Amino acid sequence: MTVGAPKSISVPEHPLWLADLGLSTYVAIDLETTGLDPDRDQIIEVGAVRFINGQVAESFQSLVHVDGLLDPFIT
Repeated sequence: MTVGAPKSISVPEHPLWLADLGLSTYVAIDLETTGLDPDRDQIIEVGAVRFINGQVAESFQSLVHVDGLLDPFIT
């Protein structure tokens, strides 16, 4: 597991609605999949970025085991 500040990341402005809800710390999660069919497709990558007061505090990225070959369109 790798945790730490990313070398380069484009972060949009801190959403105002998060501040309105009193959320100064939150985690954005991103899943990459082999497609959109939950019965057939799989998660192949997980990413997360922790924000504190709208600034990137730390990040995580990991590939996930996939059975079989990936379609060239996915890669």
